[in-house]
Amino acid sequence: MRRVIFLLFCVIIVISGCSNLSIISESKSNETISNEQESVSDISIEIKTTSTPLVTPVPQISSTPFEPELSQKPKYIFYIIGDGMGYAHLLLGNIYEKILHNDWEHEAYWDSFSQQKLVDACGESSSGGTALATGYITKEGLISQTPNGEKLYTIMDRASDNGYATGVISNASLTDATPATFSSHASGRSKSADISEKLAFSGIDFLAGGGMKYILSEDTAKKWNDVDLASRTVSFKGSSFIMDDFDTQGYNSFWGTEGIKEYNALIGTLDVNAGDKLLALFETEHMLFQSYKYKMKRADSCGSEPDLDEMTQDAIEFLSKDEDGFLLMIEQALIDKSCHYNDLATTAQEMHMMDKTLETIFNFYYKHPDETLIIMTADHECGYLKYTDEAYNTILNLPTIDWKDTDYKDLGSFLVEECDIYISAGKLREYKETGVQDLWGDDDEDYSLLHGIITEALCENYGIYSRSDQHSGLPVPCYTQGLKSEMFADVNHISEIPLLITQIMEWESLPEVIDADN
Repeated sequence: MRRVIFLLFCVIIVISGCSNLSIISESKSNETISNEQESVSDISIEIKTTSTPLVTPVPQISSTPFEPELSQKPKYIFYIIGDGMGYAHLLLGNIYEKILHNDWEHEAYWDSFSQQKLVDACGESSSGGTALATGYITKEGLISQTPNGEKLYTIMDRASDNGYATGVISNASLTDATPATFSSHASGRSKSADISEKLAFSGIDFLAGGGMKYILSEDTAKKWNDVDLASRTVSFKGSSFIMDDFDTQGYNSFWGTEGIKEYNALIGTLDVNAGDKLLALFETEHMLFQSYKYKMKRADSCGSEPDLDEMTQDAIEFLSKDEDGFLLMIEQALIDKSCHYNDLATTAQEMHMMDKTLETIFNFYYKHPDETLIIMTADHECGYLKYTDEAYNTILNLPTIDWKDTDYKDLGSFLVEECDIYISAGKLREYKETGVQDLWGDDDEDYSLLHGIITEALCENYGIYSRSDQHSGLPVPCYTQGLKSEMFADVNHISEIPLLITQIMEWESLPEVIDADN
């Protein structure tokens, strides 16, 4: 009897000590994709050359956890980060795409990924970006360094050291937390001057996005007229020597409205094999929301600014000239920024820009399927978006109509009678007239405001809505496609992604502290 009691006691201890990963869906608790998730583990990763513990523990990755041979390695790696993007954001984007294409069966490009799962992330962009760039979870607010101030090697460093061309693109400022973690180090995410000064020495071949005010100084911004495309007065905060540093490091620099013209004229002539590098700064701070850009009064002033998908195509053409291959990080930052405004119509349009960017990437992948790895993930979730499978499926079973060619009065009546939603006649008329003007020559853009407000109204009426204007602890996608994509099936936390990339590529492992003498 004592032996039985003793054995039962041991079993209870063992069970209580196990980590319990719980993914809880409001409607399907046994599915991989879910609505809620707790922290995944309490096991730590060893970091080389330092005894500093992780601020947030993450699962251990074995040095030899996979059976497949690594003899064939990706030549082209796309690392796409949807800042603030959780699973519900994908559903929101799906509904927008179906309305845009007037087809409830239409699938967005993120549905094309062969490997799909949700994983734990971080609480904000500096720690989340550091996890994605270095494999190390640090204290919130730090940029690719430990709480002790030790700088960390990034996945970009590993790629560059192994002969790969590298690129960082964001429609935020390049000094914003997420892009900064791939290109710089700082003791605070708000220390834009420190970040921008290190950016020139990052060795990254292609840098494009916003952030002029943090990188340029007053005396180096002579081509700028003190007002940007969003009619914001510019106050430059960069150091006077920063552009000299970019020049000495071989960067061809473009900024502002004149810079956009020069960029478009010269981008095809630059050669990464000849040592050319590129820095393009198109906006004062973050680049324009689609909902801001595609209003009638701003067509002339805003139409020249490249979108994220266009910057991605330019980066591909530039970096693919390197015969060794490339690693390209692309951040769709405006998902997070729109969620901070609790603006689902704008968020839906930014998800459409994510879809267009993925289309650009998949078009490249289809030409190089045996050489390309695509990873789509996020640093954290923003908006604490609520959804249920029932709400989503209800929307997909609603009747449809030719959204863009139907008269605004008839459209308003249809929405009330068939979809049980009301949008004012004035707003429908305004956004219909914007589309009819054909200001951009592209239905996706001309009617984006109309599609956005219909998406928002449908979602909020049937149960897909924002519960907060802040970050949450909800899981984020880890979707992969292409060569070695199946090896991401066991990832549980975003910090594991760069570690796995180094294993696949047989590069020196991460995380690792940079020697103070370097």
